[in-house]
Amino acid sequence: IQALQAWLSGPKAFFTRRLATDPNKKLINNINRILTDRNKSFFKPIIDFVDRNRTTLASSVKSDQESYLTKIRNFMNYTKERFKSESSTKNLFDTNDQDTVESALERCLHDLVLKPLKKPILEYLERRYESDGSLRKLRKNIVIARRFQHDELQLSRSITLPDPKTIELARVFFDKMINEYSPVLKINNLHTVIMHIKEDAEMASRGQKYLSADDFIPLLIYIIAKLGMEKLLLEAEYIEGLLPKKLIERGESAYYATAFKSALLYLTDDVQ
Repeated sequence: IQALQAWLSGPKAFFTRRLATDPNKKLINNINRILTDRNKSFFKPIIDFVDRNRTTLASSVKSDQESYLTKIRNFMNYTKERFKSESSTKNLFDTNDQDTVESALERCLHDLVLKPLKKPILEYLERRYESDGSLRKLRKNIVIARRFQHDELQLSRSITLPDPKTIELARVFFDKMINEYSPVLKINNLHTVIMHIKEDAEMASRGQKYLSADDFIPLLIYIIAKLGMEKLLLEAEYIEGLLPKKLIERGESAYYATAFKSALLYLTDDVQ
């Protein structure tokens, strides 16, 4: 392994609960108000897109040449570009840092597009992976990998296997990740899992200060197998398909997503 580097009204209640301590809550509320204004050009395309894809996802098994997740990501990208080019939104960019507006806009689109589509997306992915045999292989390989010991995982001698406390803590944050519909919040919970694995392994490694990907990914495989959480395969696809391009292609988010997907791909391969 190489080293790796109505639903539309819902957001109003969501914002009330979740924005209490957000320093950008005024900006987020302003963007949400524009996107959900029936008299503006964003409202109907969002409703139509969500309704159309909810129906399509519910009846589909096969993956198109352009996957459904790519279509959803592209729609959010297109809506963001339209929003930024509107003269009525110019003042938001004039009075706020562009990255801050971009992040707030992304967050609002998660609420309006991904929140109502999360369930049909995951149901579609589950049907697809059942159909192509990936989930069947994953279940079989989880049973095999659950029995792996140090040598089968090909860990460095200084690395010890995670203890039950670390494994259960990973379950807590994997469960939190599964409950989120925002891929950004999912990756944040994945980050917490990964940091706990790294910190615990490095503390127990008798002086080794850095956990390489050669050791880290086998530890992640071991923990996923011990937990038996087959739905994590769907989560990896959801994150990879719906994270903004700048997060999936570089930086820490890219590392976490790639390591997570690598561990799950191993478990859907031919494990001996």
